[in-house]
Amino acid sequence: MESFSRHDFRAALDFIALLGEARDLDEFASHIAFKFDGVVACHCSSYNEINPRRRRAHWIANVETGPADVQAFEQHIAENPLINHVTAHPLGPAVRISDLVSQRQWRSLGVYSDFYHPWNCERIMSLELATGAVSISVAAFRDGRDFSERDRAMMTVLRPHLIGAYRHAALTDDLGERLALLDRGIEIGGLGVIVIGADGRVRSMSDAARVWLAAYFGPMPDHDCLPDAVAAWLRRGENPASAAETMPEAPLPFVVARDDARLVLRCLRHAGQTLILSARSARRSRPRIWRRWVWRGARPKSSPGSRSARPTPRSPPFSRSRRARSATPWNGSTGNSASKAAWPHRCVRSASCAGRTSP
Repeated sequence: MESFSRHDFRAALDFIALLGEARDLDEFASHIAFKFDGVVACHCSSYNEINPRRRRAHWIANVETGPADVQAFEQHIAENPLINHVTAHPLGPAVRISDLVSQRQWRSLGVYSDFYHPWNCERIMSLELATGAVSISVAAFRDGRDFSERDRAMMTVLRPHLIGAYRHAALTDDLGERLALLDRGIEIGGLGVIVIGADGRVRSMSDAARVWLAAYFGPMPDHDCLPDAVAAWLRRGENPASAAETMPEAPLPFVVARDDARLVLRCLRHAGQTLILSARSARRSRPRIWRRWVWRGARPKSSPGSRSARPTPRSPPFSRSRRARSATPWNGSTGNSASKAAWPHRCVRSASCAGRTSP
């Protein structure tokens, strides 16, 4: 491996630290495009997303390109030596264009004359960071001398850090998009969301929750703090630290009523974080009355000519003959339990029927 100076290591460490601070893919790609020349000397560098099957490409570079350049590149994707090499050898080491084709072959290709040559990109060195339907890569370009083995070694040293920083940025970007979509769905569903950190300060608050808190508790001078009534409600579920150090239980819902509406706050706690869901609903003018009907086997009374009169339930079938059934007594002392169970509509009997036999 080529030897590096102290200045080379310092430049590589600074670049790795810069990539680690990327909050999303756009920021990561921007660092690749505008800061990569600090570790590998080049006049142009780019972050690339290429789909060879669909012949689609997207990149962020430190030179301005237009739709005509993108069209020229996509038109010659099938003959691009670097793309063909990466497709055949995914996640391989850093490769130069001079490792794949000669200078004469390179300049005879349409992708060189239509795309690379107008931008003075005679020499290219590329490294793939992720593979799949879309290939993610980093590329450096020069217009003069070719990249040396030291340049290739530097890109090889940076490779695991580039891959780790890319995955971190992609995960952060994906989580941000999911949270944005979740917040949008919650607001459409008529809910407000408040996220509180372990220090008790507000980390994030949706627009609906902010408007409702101001309407029911007054304006909040500090956006990082909750109204006093809400903060006191949250402290009700907090217990003194115990040996088990368990999470405090969530308090009961907090309801604030107004003339025509009410605000309901519900608390969820997990891993030191607190989530408050708020919902606003109209107050009910009168309570609902719920009636419970219990069927006791007796048919409701009605007049003989009424349409609502139910027909008398028919006796369930028996394995015994009707004659044997008619001889079975119905009194409580000598009655047969099987016969009683077979007549559920007569489970409630008056005192005058005691001691009679069934007809």
